[in-house]
Amino acid sequence: MRELRDDFITDAFRSVQTTVYVGCASANDIDFGLAVAVLVDATIVRTVLVPSTMQLLRDRNWYLHSFLKWLPEFRIEAGEAREGAPAVGGDD
Repeated sequence: MRELRDDFITDAFRSVQTTVYVGCASANDIDFGLAVAVLVDATIVRTVLVPSTMQLLRDRNWYLHSFLKWLPEFRIEAGEAREGAPAVGGDD
């Protein structure tokens, strides 16, 4: 059986959501606005803005502010954790 990718599922959800909003647009102007917002988010934001900013920022995408240092460090790859921080995940 073919595995569904996350982007396929979210695209399908967005198309259903937009169809419902457009179908209800005759009853309410807010539904038309929601349909436009979902389409703009699905096309412009997620396909153009997010990949381009990730390409421009590179490693700075994953910068963690100092006030969030209390969060546990989660590593998928095997490796050494910060000194004093418990290793969460990985092959430890």
